[in-house]
Amino acid sequence: MTAPAGQKYSLWLMPEGEVRDRLTLILKRLSARFEVPEFPPHVTLLGSCMGERDEMVRRSSLVAADLMPFTIHLEKIDHRDEYFRCVFVHAEPMEPLRDAHRAVCWTFGRTPDPDFMPHLSLLYGNFSLDVKKYIMVELGFQFDIQFEAPSLHLYHTEGAVENWRLVETFGLGYR
Repeated sequence: MTAPAGQKYSLWLMPEGEVRDRLTLILKRLSARFEVPEFPPHVTLLGSCMGERDEMVRRSSLVAADLMPFTIHLEKIDHRDEYFRCVFVHAEPMEPLRDAHRAVCWTFGRTPDPDFMPHLSLLYGNFSLDVKKYIMVELGFQFDIQFEAPSLHLYHTEGAVENWRLVETFGLGYR
């Protein structure tokens, strides 16, 4: 079997304004403290999508035009034994968010994930359970943050986290 042609991309929903600034500060502090790469606050709709840049941009534009802006609610802080979900905040899997995940998957020829767990990562890395629990206690276990998702962001996510780059942003519901 051969690998798919192209490079790796991800589609994200990202907060703006005061919520972005607040979350960015938390992520920056955690990244600096634990000496891991920084990344922008985001909720991934589709990760590890392989393809050529122009086709990724075209498909992202199409799906963004079919989606309407919606609100994302961030709730409980959690952790996993996974590098990209080391410490994260669950996003309430409301219907608009699940619909957006399905639409993005269909547009990119992927099967929607029945176990789709929308979340916003706070820290990437491989840390002990004690460290993760300490972070959760420090942050307060529960977020009560919501933000409007007015756009879809296509990121080139090939290679190391510090090399990830925004390719293009697409307003939701614009034709």
